[in-house]
Amino acid sequence: MRPAQWVPLLLLPGVSAGCVRQGAFHCVDDTQCTLDSTQGRCEDIGFCSFPDSACDGGSRFGEQAGSHSNECVPFDGFVDVGGTVSGLVGGLVLRNNGGDDLFITADGPFTFQTAIPAGAPYNVTLAAEPAAQACRLSNASGTAGTVDVTDISVTCVSDPGILCGTVYCDPAADQICCIMSGVPSCTSSCGGAGNRPIRCDDHQDCVAAGSNGSVCCGALSGGIINNTVCTDSVNCIPPDNAYFCDPNIALPCPDGGTCMPTNEPFPGYYRCF
Repeated sequence: MRPAQWVPLLLLPGVSAGCVRQGAFHCVDDTQCTLDSTQGRCEDIGFCSFPDSACDGGSRFGEQAGSHSNECVPFDGFVDVGGTVSGLVGGLVLRNNGGDDLFITADGPFTFQTAIPAGAPYNVTLAAEPAAQACRLSNASGTAGTVDVTDISVTCVSDPGILCGTVYCDPAADQICCIMSGVPSCTSSCGGAGNRPIRCDDHQDCVAAGSNGSVCCGALSGGIINNTVCTDSVNCIPPDNAYFCDPNIALPCPDGGTCMPTNEPFPGYYRCF
């Protein structure tokens, strides 16, 4: 919570000084409502409230809420759904129960626009991820109680690029990993008999290369990966092909498989099995 701005109040005739608390702080969003390490909420009337299980709605106005100071926030039968985003670079879109899309561009607390009834289910999903990042959800679904849902966590990590032996190639700079005579190196092309072009190691490399709707698909031959390429999922058909995946995202395998480590083409790769 911001430090109180102590200003003199002009009282109208007939208005008691006890009706208005001096130092009342009016908030405009939730980021202004913190008390030590406790995250509060900016209520519709412009005052901060904080969690309190003694109140039916689970929240009590703070001490700088004017005439509402220390009162329980009236419970209308609906609760907000939200949480916290961390590590975000760019923008992402969250979706609750198949709608109510929320566009987020910075770390910090978030709250969906539409409140849900107490006792109703909520299911938060990633509708769109930032380029070159993978985001993971925690505590994303459940049944609402009588207090706001605030523990949904969205953690985003930047994708380092295409793993190429012990280094990474940058797909955004048109680099691929080329394995020539068993030796990997970052390059812009990989022509020649026997060379193995590795154009991605997961979906985020495809996003960084400008192919947002593609998956990272590897061509298999006797257990050896001849190449990987960003392509449509309908073209990646086992057993001659396999998805390459990121185990840190919520649904890493488009085919419903399990994202597991593999040493082909290098240790550190993950494949859908």
